[in-house]
Amino acid sequence: MKSLAFNLASLSSARRPHRRGRSLLALAAAGVLAVAMMPGVTLAAPAQPGVAVASDWPQFRNGPRHQGYDAQELEVSASNVASLGLTWTGATGGVVDSSPAIANGVVYIGSMGGTLYAYAADCASGGGTCTPLWTATTGGYIFSSPAVANGVVYVGSKDLLYAFDATGVTGCSGSPKICSPLWTGATGGLIDTSPTVSGGAVYVGSYDKELYAFDATGVTGCGGSPKTCSPLWTGATGGEIHSSPAVADGVVYVGSNDDKLYAYAVGCNSGGGTCSPLWTGATGGEIYSSPAVANGVVYVGSFDKKLYAFDAAGVTGCGGGTCAPLWTASTGGSVLSSPAVANGVVYVGSEDHKLYAYAVGCNSGGGPCSPLWTSIAGDIINSSPAVARGMVYVGSNDGELRAFSLSGVLPATYHALTPSRILDSRDHTGGLGIFSSHAAQSFQVAGQGGVPSNAIAVTGNLTVTQQTSAGFLYIGPVAQNNPTSSTLNFPLGDDRANAVTVALGAGGTLSVTYAASTLGPTAQVIFDVTGYFTPNMSGATYHALTPSRILDSRDGTGGLSGAFSSRVARTFTVTGHGGVPAGAIAVTGNLTVTQQTSGGFLSIGPVAQNNPTSSTLNFPLGDDRANAVTVALSGTGTLSVTYAASTLGPTAQVIFDVTGYFTPDATGATYRALTPTRLLDTRSSTGLAGAFSSHVARTFQVTGGVVPADAIAVTGNLTVTQQTSGGFLSIGPVAQNNPTSSTLNFPVGDDRANAVTVALGTGGTLSVTYAASTLGPTAQVIFDVTGYFVP
Repeated sequence: MKSLAFNLASLSSARRPHRRGRSLLALAAAGVLAVAMMPGVTLAAPAQPGVAVASDWPQFRNGPRHQGYDAQELEVSASNVASLGLTWTGATGGVVDSSPAIANGVVYIGSMGGTLYAYAADCASGGGTCTPLWTATTGGYIFSSPAVANGVVYVGSKDLLYAFDATGVTGCSGSPKICSPLWTGATGGLIDTSPTVSGGAVYVGSYDKELYAFDATGVTGCGGSPKTCSPLWTGATGGEIHSSPAVADGVVYVGSNDDKLYAYAVGCNSGGGTCSPLWTGATGGEIYSSPAVANGVVYVGSFDKKLYAFDAAGVTGCGGGTCAPLWTASTGGSVLSSPAVANGVVYVGSEDHKLYAYAVGCNSGGGPCSPLWTSIAGDIINSSPAVARGMVYVGSNDGELRAFSLSGVLPATYHALTPSRILDSRDHTGGLGIFSSHAAQSFQVAGQGGVPSNAIAVTGNLTVTQQTSAGFLYIGPVAQNNPTSSTLNFPLGDDRANAVTVALGAGGTLSVTYAASTLGPTAQVIFDVTGYFTPNMSGATYHALTPSRILDSRDGTGGLSGAFSSRVARTFTVTGHGGVPAGAIAVTGNLTVTQQTSGGFLSIGPVAQNNPTSSTLNFPLGDDRANAVTVALSGTGTLSVTYAASTLGPTAQVIFDVTGYFTPDATGATYRALTPTRLLDTRSSTGLAGAFSSHVARTFQVTGGVVPADAIAVTGNLTVTQQTSGGFLSIGPVAQNNPTSSTLNFPVGDDRANAVTVALGTGGTLSVTYAASTLGPTAQVIFDVTGYFVP
């Protein structure tokens, strides 16, 4: 407690904001970096420490402009930022106000414990915990964020500017490895500003109200042992400098506690003298935030709870040496965080515990802007976000470093499993009992049924039975008592199943909600897992196909002629048919039953089983019904289907349409799971307006929102409602008024859903056809996307 009291006293004497001191009292013992990721997000292949990766940045916030973004980063944008979510954790010695720098496959970050940490950027996934590659101790707490250039890590501390060997070699020893500085630079006050390296100089601000420029090589003005350096020049401001300088187009920008942003000419005084600013920009509060420069605009936050955008050239809105902002954006707390700018988005944290994303140029008239997206962290966010390699990294005063990523940003590949039942509320398999309406329950998936701990998404089959009221089931990574999308719709008294491809939640869990029209009803829920995705290239990649019928027992397609008999498994060849090659190890498709003489279920899988222990498609008598599948092939490229009725006598006709396949190599597409998002609802004019007419294909846009432009296929859930006649829906990449394969079969008066894995058409579209027996009927159609594949 003595060291903690000393640090807090130092903060007080340095006139840190009082509310920050309170947060440290509450959280100084936390000291854990948590990096988390929403299901499925794409990183490049894991980098080895010290190996350059194109989408890294070479120093703090990518470069002297402080955009906190790399130009190679093409995954996170304004169109899909709403899909960001949590990936790995790494312990530090205290609260993290320092923002990370990422270079050559290593993440560098400081903590209030006075230690600089170096982690491998891809040290873990799926919530794993990392240990540092090396650490370095400074003379006091580190608010400063590191900058990396030419193999050197620069960081400011309570006492000095430090320069360390970024590789952890020179001046480093021991196990765990600890490093000593290459050189230090003294200022006239405390340093919590982050150094910026540009043009052979290191720029850093100090509590003594001065901006400093040091020789980055540690040569000019440097000497002694241990080596210390004097500044090349200084620039005076009217207040303490907690802001890290940004450098762009011959100008150094820095904020001060006198409520101003300063712009100095680079090299304004090479003789060690003091410089005057080119211009200043006024804000409504102190500036702890460090400016970011992008496309001629300087972005900076202020204690007045606003993000400011100024003309970097000091022309627009400027006069008499002072400038007015181009636009402002209000947050719910003071903005000490420094903005990052990437793909048309400005990211900034706030003391209201939120990370904000704004569109650049959101209001060129000088007015306020609204955020595109926000995410709540565990505490105050004074850390500055950084965008690289498909991730948005930011620290928080709860002692965590979070790495947000697009659902799907890790390049997930697929591993097929023999179907395994991991949830059955009837007998408490999975640890859950009967479901009550609008009461979400979560169950463990990772570690069950062959799903490993690093899985980020799974395929499976969700079934409802013994429901006391009609309604729907929702399954997803987050528990929601009142979900806004449905997975499985059903009436009373109908055992019903639907396939899913779904992202896993924190700790490898899934949550299910039974939603009826009231709070009283109950239902039993079953989940059979059929495969999983991992955030690496160890699994199979996907190849989408135009749907093709490869089994129809009514006419002998697929080599199986005549109806299936109950409890007699039958096998058909998949590879070599419908576009599926010999090397395929799993397929996606649609399994349909018709002309059954008794209710029951179908089971499909790589192994023939007369008495299967899991079901794929449940159905009553007299109801044509379909269900999507993602299923492993046998070693000889076959699938086996069993029709299971309560006795041995009944028969049924079986149909299978293939929609894609997986190969055990990198030639196909990788998967990105999403939190279910509604893209089409003709009832509310989402995607398309007005009901579908029978045998009139209609096309809607899929890419451009949560699904990026380069997606080639998607997973999702197709639902029909308010149909005026029984029939079927067909969905695919090509508009067909008279489709030859079906996706969802249904009678009149039954809201019904089916999962799909389907190739996208030209321009990122999908086409749907409602097919009834005549041209007059209509139906309303809904589509929820749950993930996408990119090459």
